[in-house]
Amino acid sequence: MRAPSAPPQQPVGHAVQPARAFAAAAAGQPLQQCGQLDLARGGAGFIPAAGSARVGIDHFARPGDGLAVAARSGRLGRNFQGYTDDACRTLIGLGASSVSRFAQGYAQNAASTGEHRRLIESGRLAAVRGVALSPDDRVRGWLIERLMCDFGFSAARLRQRFGTAADSVLREAALTAQGSPHLVRDGDRFTIPPESRPLARVVAACFDSYLPSAAARHSAAV
Repeated sequence: MRAPSAPPQQPVGHAVQPARAFAAAAAGQPLQQCGQLDLARGGAGFIPAAGSARVGIDHFARPGDGLAVAARSGRLGRNFQGYTDDACRTLIGLGASSVSRFAQGYAQNAASTGEHRRLIESGRLAAVRGVALSPDDRVRGWLIERLMCDFGFSAARLRQRFGTAADSVLREAALTAQGSPHLVRDGDRFTIPPESRPLARVVAACFDSYLPSAAARHSAAV
């Protein structure tokens, strides 16, 4: 079993309805026709007016909160619990069905509480399955995280982190930017423009090589 390129802490969401909206917008239809966009935009206008800063695609925080500070400084991260300002890349999951992240990949504890308890009481590790990250998984996972956190990424930074493993993904990004108004290329940088940010999950899904065959969907795209 291989690791998903969008790691378990970064589900890009069920994209069926939003994908249709994405295609419609790419064909020139106004974004206002895209289902829940009006609701998302209403909240995005109302909550900041009350004093909170927008963080990523669907979070808000007071300006002095750690999440807001991380978002302003480009240090915002995302795991399966949502957005985080924790820079540690190792996450230890405790309890039944919990997921842990390590440099090498992911491990999941037994989902059944009974089995989980039996493993612990017998002195064994509770993890029953794991997946290892390939170089391509790491590139795509980082890119998706930056799109979800910063609404963009630098090609130079991607190459600096991953070397030639980034080449094929950057070619995909260039083709996506040529064919859609929702990912814009400006020199070294690829950016989701402000008017398209409610569709950020759908843009990120373009880079998830496992999504078409995934059996489960975790979040709505808008």
